[in-house]
Amino acid sequence: MKAVPLPKNIAYYVAGVGAIIALIAFFFVPFATEVISYNYTSQGTGVDSQKSAFTPQFVPRSASIIENASGNTTALAQANGVIWVNAVLTLVLIVAAVLLAFRSNPFGLRAVPADKQVRWGQYGMLGAAVLSILIQIGVFASVGQVLQSSLSSTQSQGSGGIFSSFTPTATVQYDTGAWIFLFGMIVVIVAIGLLLVEQLPAQLAAYRARAAQGVGGGMQYPAQQPYPSNVGNQYPGAQPYQQPTGDFYSGAQPYQGAANPYPPVQSYQPDASYPPAASPSQPGKTGDQDANTPHDYPQQPFP
Repeated sequence: MKAVPLPKNIAYYVAGVGAIIALIAFFFVPFATEVISYNYTSQGTGVDSQKSAFTPQFVPRSASIIENASGNTTALAQANGVIWVNAVLTLVLIVAAVLLAFRSNPFGLRAVPADKQVRWGQYGMLGAAVLSILIQIGVFASVGQVLQSSLSSTQSQGSGGIFSSFTPTATVQYDTGAWIFLFGMIVVIVAIGLLLVEQLPAQLAAYRARAAQGVGGGMQYPAQQPYPSNVGNQYPGAQPYQQPTGDFYSGAQPYQGAANPYPPVQSYQPDASYPPAASPSQPGKTGDQDANTPHDYPQQPFP
């Protein structure tokens, strides 16, 4: 027998239907039942079987009274308003299921790949369903504790008189709406969970391929070329560098300095007959007596 092919997005259809059923049960079906039981013991008149049948005795009698009251989420929210978060999460589940089922780019983010948006939507739906169940469990437990604490004063007032003991007990139990809501969330979890399990091998293969590409060759740098040992050969006509051998300073000449372009200047040699004697044409005058008298000094050539 040939198998009937299932729709491509059957998981989103099933999850969306489960969320719609849960939303209807949340608003239109009785959601919680308040159960209050009064256990008391009173003094009564009876006959003790161990004594004479004709001797009246006071024998204690025990009894209990149970009261049930059903209410919707509005009555439950008066004790704990966190229950309204489940309504918001259910609406989010319905919108996410529609977007994932009928759009290739579910959330319209151009910077994020479509496959990553789909994965985010799947994880978000799974988390929202699990969170809704946890909120429902926590709200019912907290409302039961609040109701029980409010009856503590009644217990102290009822004890005494004809009642030897009086113990009221209050609990908040699931009604039909709460069970249907829980069933709808479980449907969402199973549908999205099976879809994730089905996609797991493909995601693991893609992850391994990316890891192998990063280790094998995709992230490798090109091989570095060896540095040439003889750089001078890269240019035509250039001689390779030769390392000098032996004594580098052998045969070096001392520094001579630059040649002087000017001829040497002769030092002045005064005449041995200085100061000059008195001129014969002017008797009686010496060189000291006439300082203004010109003298014939030897002229030195100017270089």
